[in-house]
Amino acid sequence: MRFSLIASFFLVAASLTAVADESEPIKLLRGVTPEAGVFQAATRQKPLQIKSREEAAKHFTDLNLARLTRTVDFDKQTVLVFAWRGSGQDKLTFELLESFPEQVVFHYAPGRTRDLRPHTHTFVLRSNVKWRVGANRQPAPVRKPNSAMAKITDDPALPRVLLIGDSISIGYTVPTREALKGKANVHRPLTNCGPTTKGLDEIDSWIGNGKWDVIHFNWGLHDLKYMGPNGQNLADPDAKDSKQQVEIEQYEKNLETLVARLKKTNAKLIWRNTTPVPPGCKGRVAGDSARYNAAAARVMKKHNIPTHDLFTYSKDRMDKIMRDANVHFLPEGSTALGKEVAMVIEKALAEGK
Repeated sequence: MRFSLIASFFLVAASLTAVADESEPIKLLRGVTPEAGVFQAATRQKPLQIKSREEAAKHFTDLNLARLTRTVDFDKQTVLVFAWRGSGQDKLTFELLESFPEQVVFHYAPGRTRDLRPHTHTFVLRSNVKWRVGANRQPAPVRKPNSAMAKITDDPALPRVLLIGDSISIGYTVPTREALKGKANVHRPLTNCGPTTKGLDEIDSWIGNGKWDVIHFNWGLHDLKYMGPNGQNLADPDAKDSKQQVEIEQYEKNLETLVARLKKTNAKLIWRNTTPVPPGCKGRVAGDSARYNAAAARVMKKHNIPTHDLFTYSKDRMDKIMRDANVHFLPEGSTALGKEVAMVIEKALAEGK
């Protein structure tokens, strides 16, 4: 499942009082309007690319050029100008792919009204950001609720299972439920369980007061990801001021605390180790899953908790079930993981009888 950030331009704002933040991959510039001649130089499918002040001077008045040069550092940034005439409801959106350096894909969605209006959008991109114009899109439909987050009505005749984990587990929740239909009530917290620090804060509410027969749990991908000094998500691992959200020593200590709490439920506990970080992922380093899994293995060995090795399962099939340069799985990958999770849980339930 490709993780992408979809942003509508009217939600993005840029300050013109200082140079645009060079750490940001892309920003829409407001208050900087090109001259009318830009409609001959740019379209919505082929934007005008400006890499110097001299090029910008051909398309902006002196006033707008001054604003632009106060905002953009052409040594480190590039300007893109989209221009077209169309419906007043036309929208131009972009998705920021989870890779590093970042990749930006622009998409156009035509409006439904027949009025003809001029549209210009001026962007500043960090120079190392790759970009392209993708396929046109229809206006986005209203998103349906994620069925993985649906509340479950228990069949009192069946055992209760709790899945704890991040978006990887969200992806395999429904396939796991389907595989265990008529065999178990499969629940999960109605949230992404994030890093171990979030687990420490919320574990009591996730467990609740009910009886659990099996708890299948994981933390890891959100612990090992890199954050910037001001909380920027998925920061460059090579930057001097970025660090992992939960460093490995603290991760191991947090797992100790979480396992102690989970053991109080008297449920059969199954640790699911952390799935791989493919090469090229933004904000994470390939190989860190193995390092964090080794730390987790020490905790699980101490407490005699079995490990469900989805790391090896996923690594052996990475090219078939995972997205490129992305920790997330293709839909068929999440289905495959769900079947594996269901088999492990069903075996644990049988052993508990």
